[in-house]
Amino acid sequence: MAEAGALVWLAGFGLGAAVGGAVGGPVAAMLPRLEGEPSPIFVMVGLAAVTALAGAVTFGLFAASGGGLAESIRFVKAEKAVAGFCFLRQFAVVGVLLSIFVLYYLSYLRRVRLLVIPNWWSLAIVLCFIVNAFGIYAWGQRYSVAMSAVGMIAGYHYFVARLSVTRLGLLATGMLAIFLGLRVARDVLLFPEGVISQLEGVNIWRQIAISMHGSQLDALLLVMRDFDLSAGLRWGEDFAAGIAALVPRAIWPDPPVSALGAWFRQIYEPETVNGWPITLVGEWLVNFGWTGVALGGAASGYVLRAARDAYDDMWRNPWSLMMSIVVGLFVFPGGINVGSPQTYVLVVIPMVLIVLALRLFAPMRGRWA
Repeated sequence: MAEAGALVWLAGFGLGAAVGGAVGGPVAAMLPRLEGEPSPIFVMVGLAAVTALAGAVTFGLFAASGGGLAESIRFVKAEKAVAGFCFLRQFAVVGVLLSIFVLYYLSYLRRVRLLVIPNWWSLAIVLCFIVNAFGIYAWGQRYSVAMSAVGMIAGYHYFVARLSVTRLGLLATGMLAIFLGLRVARDVLLFPEGVISQLEGVNIWRQIAISMHGSQLDALLLVMRDFDLSAGLRWGEDFAAGIAALVPRAIWPDPPVSALGAWFRQIYEPETVNGWPITLVGEWLVNFGWTGVALGGAASGYVLRAARDAYDDMWRNPWSLMMSIVVGLFVFPGGINVGSPQTYVLVVIPMVLIVLALRLFAPMRGRWA
């Protein structure tokens, strides 16, 4: 069944990608492009401002939780005490992504424009990256940190020096170790009383699979085995909740909330609060059936192909590189999911505003070389 689901999704994805390559204009119009080279001083100041806001949010989170990193993670993940305020985390997410752009923009200016830029600027950018990454982790989230690290590696490959296969392999191994370490550290901080972690008592390969969210495939297999399509689909309930999440709580205090993973896990473990993510295929399957899987794949292929074409100059334009990471790893990781509309607003809209600010206030040097 899992193989059939993957084939249906991929068939739809391929068809959608073909259409997106031909008529991807509507998607491209929703994605910000930076056609010119802005003032490096202006982008440095902008990065510093965003990082300062992210730092202030992290400090506020520590103050609200009454402690440090361990208390803040429990405050967010276990106590769910900041429900409705998680959008504040996006200052750090935007900051870590801007760090990638600014760092490799300076590399581009040194290599292509032959500008003399002080080395301490690069060190300051790396510090901003670390501050923002720490701010993300304080909310108990690892994914954004790991994907931003992937962006750092991609940027080095394109704008500093080509990485050999051996170095890429070593970096990939290091990334796995870091991702696993972040998971172990979060479990230790979240459950100081010694609650058994999913990683305890399993071999290293299983630990890596769990840390890399490979257990989502297990949840998908359960969905395909146990979910009774004839008993009633959810008919878009979760996707509607994802769109409803765009409305501020001040306007709509009690909107519908998508808790698809928790809903499914509680079928097996009724007392458990956290859920099992069931992958893109699972989300479309339980909402719209097998037809939904095909349509979801087609829509995802269309969007991702159009986005790829919009940023096909990422090998020479650091903004396009950064936005490719945003679209492919943050907003549509593998395709359109329940949270994609909310992530688009929280990550892409700030990038639209940043581009507008650069066009209005930052002197442009000209088009990318």
